[in-house]
Amino acid sequence: MSLRERFDEAIGGSPPPTVEFDEIIRRATRRARITRIAGVAAATLVVVATGAAVALRVAGEPTTIATTPPTMAPQYFPTYALGNRIIAEVSAPLKDGQVELTFTPSVRQQDLTVFVRCDAMASSTTYKMTVELSPGEMTLATQSCGELDFFRPGPGWAQFAEIGQPTTIRMTIAPSGGGPHLADGTFGLAVGEPVPFLDYPLPPRPADVPPLDPTLSAIEGWTSVARIQADPSDPGRPQSASVRWSEHFIVATRAQTPGQLHLEVNGVRMDGQYGPLTVWDYDQRETGLNLDAATWVGPPPAPGEEVAVTVVPEHMTGGWVVEIFTQM
Repeated sequence: MSLRERFDEAIGGSPPPTVEFDEIIRRATRRARITRIAGVAAATLVVVATGAAVALRVAGEPTTIATTPPTMAPQYFPTYALGNRIIAEVSAPLKDGQVELTFTPSVRQQDLTVFVRCDAMASSTTYKMTVELSPGEMTLATQSCGELDFFRPGPGWAQFAEIGQPTTIRMTIAPSGGGPHLADGTFGLAVGEPVPFLDYPLPPRPADVPPLDPTLSAIEGWTSVARIQADPSDPGRPQSASVRWSEHFIVATRAQTPGQLHLEVNGVRMDGQYGPLTVWDYDQRETGLNLDAATWVGPPPAPGEEVAVTVVPEHMTGGWVVEIFTQM
């Protein structure tokens, strides 16, 4: 499959950006990490690999409002990705080194998703991609071209976007080891806004959905304390397990089909700011989120107290597995 074909497909799973993905990403087929390099502390990021099919942009849909005119076709990014609709995008040849993108959000800053992408003939070359959201507020991705990545602003980030107000962000790219840009290649920047699950154009269901791979990789420094699986006869039925409450958990999951998994602790919904664990395709990637005292409404359980963790599926039509990890 060509790079162009890969990036005209969707990316799977939509893990909230509160997840501790330094460990989880090592388990996936990823070569990139996105980390904060400046700005306010306490924000975390998420990256995933490329995956399932999406609908391409069609004539008449909104296009990029960009201060740097894109030199590629307006479909450089897919129309829909990771539960988002791309509302603005810009792309340019690698040799240009920088693009600017102006957009007007209709949602809160923390609900936006920023996508970065590059592809080049020499795909083994790694690049530093810097996205400047506001003065002193930047993210840095170092990766090989041939992958589509994203991040979401955390709740502690400085304000850079307001509903209804034009916002400009910038992206620069350079080979990570120095040297000139490759002339034969493209990079781009895009912004997406969330789409309700029932309005999102899911990929067609395969004629033969592959069996669920129930394995979830170990996370270095963390211990598995519970494993919850779907009822084979009814994947929409809630399932529970008892665990001893900890200040912090990582919840990892893999699902056979698109759908959502809500988490409840002692009957209290714990989806958090970014909603439930959501799967957008049939690619069975691992994804996850944080479950900790900071997301509890009211006083959390006491450390060591036994609690019931319940997974409540919604729109799930296939198998799923959830594993809960804590630091011991």
